[in-house]
Amino acid sequence: MPGERIVHTDEFETDDPAMAGEMTVTITFEEVPDGTKVTVHQAGIPVAIPSEDATAGWNDSLEKLAKLVG
Repeated sequence: MPGERIVHTDEFETDDPAMAGEMTVTITFEEVPDGTKVTVHQAGIPVAIPSEDATAGWNDSLEKLAKLVG
């Protein structure tokens, strides 16, 4: 159904081989009793970025969005 999922790719412009490649991000939206559940899945995170840092970055962004729209 339209509006339930966004898929996009990011490619870093860099000479650093540890940052090279393409990352795919899938964001899904699910209606829940209190609003909308947002789930983010990242594939192909560059080896130079610890997955914990990528997760923390998304969590921080989503918390700021929640404050903005809440």
